[in-house]
Amino acid sequence: MDKLIEKHSSYNPKQLMEHKVENLKIFSYPELHKLPTWYKKKIASTIIEIFKTWKEQANAELKMFYIRLHIHSNNIFNSEIILTIEEQTEWYKKRFQNGISGSPLPLWVRLKVETHDWMAFHLHSTWLEEEINTLSSADKNALLQNLVETKNAHHYDGTLMNEYIVYEETVYFLESEKLGVGGQAR
Repeated sequence: MDKLIEKHSSYNPKQLMEHKVENLKIFSYPELHKLPTWYKKKIASTIIEIFKTWKEQANAELKMFYIRLHIHSNNIFNSEIILTIEEQTEWYKKRFQNGISGSPLPLWVRLKVETHDWMAFHLHSTWLEEEINTLSSADKNALLQNLVETKNAHHYDGTLMNEYIVYEETVYFLESEKLGVGGQAR
């Protein structure tokens, strides 16, 4: 984790100016499902430290920015930091409008951070009926245990079919924004 902090202790200003967005995604190992709590805590602590550093750097160097940290509850490796400027800011802010306040943080996220600033959103996947029908009975039942909603959707041939919205995980996030010259990130 120390190498991750060392390598990403600063965002890439060239990347940010060129693309109007810079992000850091830890890495992803989909085969790792159950990690020990101490390891999740270490990863969360590391990415929170990098988030704070990026926020301080952006506050010192940029007139306006939006920064957001996502910590995924099930797959900690999908966690990421997103820093945006200019036209990318509104696009990212609109993309993430479904925050739920008051959602309790997992113990492994409750570190040395203010817990009242955290919000959460639920990540869902969408399955078409024909996709679900290809699953084994056990996999289908496991998936449908997390069913949030069933909708009617138009199939490519114009017929109606069921579309299943399935809960995947909760994502906890922090966000901050600086709105102009002389302003401080909130």
